[in-house]
Amino acid sequence: MLESLGVTEVEERLYFEALRRGRAQAAEISRQTGVGPAVVRRGLARLEELGLLNRLPGRRGLLPVTPDLAVQSLLALRQDALHAEQLRLEATRRQAADLIARLGPGSAGSADTAVEVVTGLPQVHHWFVHLQRSAREEVRIFDKPPYASAVAQVNELELELLRGGVHYRCLYDRRSLEQPHQLRAIETAAAAGEQARVADRLPMKLAMSDQQLAIVPLDITEQRIEGVLVIRASSLLAPLADLFELLWARSTSLSGERTVDRVNSADRRLLELLASGLKDETIARQLDLSMRTLSRRVTDLLSALGATTRFQAGLEAVRRGWL
Repeated sequence: MLESLGVTEVEERLYFEALRRGRAQAAEISRQTGVGPAVVRRGLARLEELGLLNRLPGRRGLLPVTPDLAVQSLLALRQDALHAEQLRLEATRRQAADLIARLGPGSAGSADTAVEVVTGLPQVHHWFVHLQRSAREEVRIFDKPPYASAVAQVNELELELLRGGVHYRCLYDRRSLEQPHQLRAIETAAAAGEQARVADRLPMKLAMSDQQLAIVPLDITEQRIEGVLVIRASSLLAPLADLFELLWARSTSLSGERTVDRVNSADRRLLELLASGLKDETIARQLDLSMRTLSRRVTDLLSALGATTRFQAGLEAVRRGWL
């Protein structure tokens, strides 16, 4: 449940054992959990560092904070990490701009340079196709507005490459789910093997092919697709890969890669749409339900999860492995 917030499985087990006991003492927790004393000591130290345990005066052990405060503390730490990663990304963008300026105006189209400026929709599309076809293992994508087309379309090349064994991980900005037919396109890709997740807000568009090639927009604030930076294998790719992995770990599944058999497919789909933050009207339209039926199903789902709010339901669904 807490793994996406930076807590390992063992550390989570120690934290919940401390909650059950009311305090954390290494010897007692080692005896109760069967985890080795050295591992317990390192785990408790890490939990104290994360703010999930507070040291009591003297040698009376550690006091666990309540789960709500624990989640808030972990979220704050992840937010700080994300901010630091975004600063690294901005530094990378500046390095790329400086590199282009030093290389001079005649170098933008050279295949030997680390960064290339590409303008115009046809050329941008050409490079997106080339990036995908160059992948041998994995394509990673940040998907967010603006789009060249008003209606979402299935990426037929992706389906072809998925059949050929290339993995796709696509992280969607929540606003992108409001584009007509977007969810249908995601479902088609997920059925073919794409791992799809949704994030509250993505900083920019991004496409990466293995660790060899990336495409990012020239201007992350622009409302139209005017041009991109094509970044070849270099130290400039590392911050982009780190940013993707950080946001991926904090996102919510849309393709059910972590689900188990204890929830039926209809309720699982409803949970995924609720977790994505869509409005009830949009969810009802996607599931072809009336608002009254949707309200009843949400109420039944919350009851089954023992939750009184949708946020609590989301946490419980993650804990049970339903999301």
